[in-house]
Amino acid sequence: MIIGKPGSHKRALRRHHDKRKKAWVRKTLGHYFMYATDLPARRVGMYSRTPKVCSCFMCGNPRRFHQKPNIQERRATFNLDEFIG
Repeated sequence: MIIGKPGSHKRALRRHHDKRKKAWVRKTLGHYFMYATDLPARRVGMYSRTPKVCSCFMCGNPRRFHQKPNIQERRATFNLDEFIG
């Protein structure tokens, strides 16, 4: 392997970030659910890749469930009103 070649350490960096995310998920879910034992590896892997697993009315798109604009649309209208007024 050539040292200093761009993109030569992508796999190692990806593995490092996966390990870091899984450690954060273990710590967070352990505090959240108050598990005394170790969490299942499947759940840790699932939450590390997709933190928002469900799409219920509390977690999902507000426009879909409550007919409200999402955060990006609210910011756009706020900035537009500030610019015009």
